[in-house]
Formats: sequence, structure tokens, C-alpha cells
Amino acid sequence: MKRYAPHCDRNQDAILAVLRHELTDTGTVLELGSGNGQHAAYFARHLSHLRWQPSDLLENHASIQAWRREARLANLAQPVELDVGRLPWPVDSVDAIFTANTFHIMA
Repeated sequence: MKRYAPHCDRNQDAILAVLRHELTDTGTVLELGSGNGQHAAYFARHLSHLRWQPSDLLENHASIQAWRREARLANLAQPVELDVGRLPWPVDSVDAIFTANTFHIMA
């Protein structure tokens, strides 16, 4: 079930401008709290030099997977289940961590 959030459309270009400036090298970006997956698909499409790793609670994976299937991008990874309050995290190594619209809802 692919979910859509209008606020993602409103802020994605402004965020992309910053990411393009900050993330110039190749590498893997871990997105914390990918939510519906909309940002993951958008940023992976526009930042093809990066491997985009979405993550969220399992309850959000169906929508992330729907965005991923539709995008058909080699650099958009399968989502991983990640609760920021639980260790260890299910990733070994990343080059950057990105999050948007999440800090106000995280414990």
C-alpha cells in the first residue's frame, strides 16, 4: 500500500538542494524514519551517485516497498527495520545519516 504525503512534495526540492551540496562523494546514506518512502524514492532518483538505505519500523515497510517498486532504482535499497532506540542497529557502516520530519516523534 503506497502512501502519499503532500508535505514531502513541498519540502523535497529544498532538502535536495542541501543534500546535493553536502553529499558530493559516493557512498551509502542511511535514512532514519523513511516513513512512507516518498523521500527515499525522490532522493535516490536525484542523487544517483549515492546508495540510499531507507529504514523505519516494520509497519511502514509496505509503503516504502511500493515506492521502491515504482521507482525501479538500483541505488534504492530494501528497507531495513530500525528503531532508533534499540541497539544494535541493523547496518554495519554508512557514509551519512539523513532524517526529515522525524525528531519531533522520536523518543
